[in-house]
Amino acid sequence: DGMTYGVVMVTYKATVDMIPTLKEEEKAQIMAWLVEAREFAMDAENSNKKHAAFGKYKGRINNYLSKRGYDLVKERKAWYERIKARGGKI
Repeated sequence: DGMTYGVVMVTYKATVDMIPTLKEEEKAQIMAWLVEAREFAMDAENSNKKHAAFGKYKGRINNYLSKRGYDLVKERKAWYERIKARGGKI
């Protein structure tokens, strides 16, 4: 994970925090895609290409969640409010 700047866990934790109602199979699918993205990112020759690899999979995750009925705009807004309420920064 060091070669990819810890993006797998950062993204996974943020997604689970943003959508606390995720089902276990949804969490497993998200993690599987992030691990797959990490494999591609490790082969990338620079930071921008590493982040691009993750960007592709983040889009896939967003599409998956939208198809499963999650309103990501609403979920993100509620998440930002929860972060602010606990004194965190966005």
